[in-house]
Amino acid sequence: MLMNAVSRRRFLGSLAAIGAGALEVGGVSAQTPVPPMRWIDAHHHYVSPKWTSLLATKDLVPPQFAGWTPGKAIDTMDRADVAMAVTWAATYLAGPGAEFGDDEAIRPYARDLNEYGARLVADYPRRFRFFAVLPLPDIDAALEEITYASDTLKADGFCFATSYGDKWLGDAAFAQVFQELERRQAIAYCHPTPAFCCRAVIGNLGDTVVEYGFNTTRAIMSLITDDAALRYPNVRFIFSHAGGTLPFAISRFVGREMVIGPDGTVGPSAIAGSRPLGSQRLLALRQFYYDTAQQANPIAMSALRQTVPATQILFGTDFPFTTMVDHVRGLQSAGVFNTDELRAVAGDNVTRLLGLSAV
Repeated sequence: MLMNAVSRRRFLGSLAAIGAGALEVGGVSAQTPVPPMRWIDAHHHYVSPKWTSLLATKDLVPPQFAGWTPGKAIDTMDRADVAMAVTWAATYLAGPGAEFGDDEAIRPYARDLNEYGARLVADYPRRFRFFAVLPLPDIDAALEEITYASDTLKADGFCFATSYGDKWLGDAAFAQVFQELERRQAIAYCHPTPAFCCRAVIGNLGDTVVEYGFNTTRAIMSLITDDAALRYPNVRFIFSHAGGTLPFAISRFVGREMVIGPDGTVGPSAIAGSRPLGSQRLLALRQFYYDTAQQANPIAMSALRQTVPATQILFGTDFPFTTMVDHVRGLQSAGVFNTDELRAVAGDNVTRLLGLSAV
């Protein structure tokens, strides 16, 4: 990707931060103190007692949730100066997997998780909001849950896995679900799960290390190549972990001749003509939102910031699988965002997206 002078300065600044050890999340480089920010964590997990009991029967309870309570989550938020968390279920209802049985057996757990999320908001209205999970790929059950979660529980959006079985989100199988979300102008939060095709590909390497990033990218591209992003322009899509591998493979999606300026401008380079398909894809990518969970370091943030404007980036931590304090410090020390951009990423963007009042 070609860089103008501003882009080059940002890139070199990021390299300097890396050399100073800032790649390690939480490493603080010397810089001007950052003014107080209103941090809102858009990637924050919870579990309900009923769901935890089911996981326990399969020996699948994540150790990070041992002894988890809403109070402990809030204590952690306070230590990181995080004002609010948008929370959703820590383990996803990703269709009829070997772990959990058939779709019908999963339906009551989706309802339980959503009702528990609504209770969190009711009990701590200034600290939590929540996205509802859907019992996909059961379309009828998902549509029923959308109605209940929206109209009764007042969910702020809906959480999806990146794929269900052998189908990604842009597949026509999910058209009815996204048509309903389009009608409601809803938020669709997309969290990775390993694709059925590609589990445990590399020996003992966990799927979260490699496959989460790749499956996030597959989901994004399925929405674009299947024209779902065009069919549902009012669905606000959010993708976890800085868009997976997308920023690092951007030229394969939009063409090498496309130039992305740091101010958000897009255009053909001086040495090649424009490619309409590449332009359309890039514009679609830049309408999505991306969180910073697990990626609060200068390499990942530089790549994401070169791909999308700061208005499309949301602070997220992946709590309790990582620490909030380290993510705050990682973004502050990355050297990628100016003060106004960092304030937008920290909380202003998600405040606008969810229509939140001051917290």
